[in-house]
Amino acid sequence: MEKRAWKARALVDREASLAVDNVRGTLRYGLTVVSCAITAALFMLFAASLSGQERPDSRIVQGAEKEGKLVWWTTTNIDLSQRILERFEKKYPFVKTELFRAGRGPLLNKILAEALAGRHAWDVLSGSGEMYSPLAEKKLVTPYRSAESKAYDASMIGRDGEWIAYHTNTYVLGVNARLVKSERTPRSYEALLDANWKDGKISLDSDAYPILIGLSQAWGKGKAVNFLRRLAAQNPVVKRGNDERVQLTAAGEYPLVI
Repeated sequence: MEKRAWKARALVDREASLAVDNVRGTLRYGLTVVSCAITAALFMLFAASLSGQERPDSRIVQGAEKEGKLVWWTTTNIDLSQRILERFEKKYPFVKTELFRAGRGPLLNKILAEALAGRHAWDVLSGSGEMYSPLAEKKLVTPYRSAESKAYDASMIGRDGEWIAYHTNTYVLGVNARLVKSERTPRSYEALLDANWKDGKISLDSDAYPILIGLSQAWGKGKAVNFLRRLAAQNPVVKRGNDERVQLTAAGEYPLVI
């Protein structure tokens, strides 16, 4: 298949652009720390390492040296997580690290179950944004503001510093250019509701709930919910995961993929 047959085109009308901007601030993955399982010194040392800060406060280093161990639970892929810890251990060999990686659902369930049993095994958590509220409700996180957070947009930091985004996703519309001519490409959210895209013409991730979050911020909840109900009435093909859906669209299985 020729590469030029596959093109990704973002929704470009003003309203859509506004929504995408809001999505960027909503699809966030934040670092959070458990309030009863870690002291400030060790976490601050870890955060300084991730940010590239060359000379953390000597008091932080001394405190971390006394604590001696960092437990990181994350949804980040295992290869990247291991590389991060390798870099950390190379810089601070006196701190031993322990890594646990799982998907957001299993990871959140594990945290809550262990907390219920009185166990708090993790020190630093990195995961998807929607994991935060259940942890905050159980008072399992504590605020932390790194020096680098001053350069962040306000939408990327918790109001009290209880989380900070380090990774964002933006939803775009992918179009199979062999099946859809340029002039027929949807260029607004409303255009996706056209009869041309009914009954299996749109591929949608079954886990794409952040779209509702972003559109609610841009449009208001009522309009966002109404739009997604109308989109559901288009009978899109709902399937988990992005890689396979993009490949199927490129192969001609669907004209459009979100």
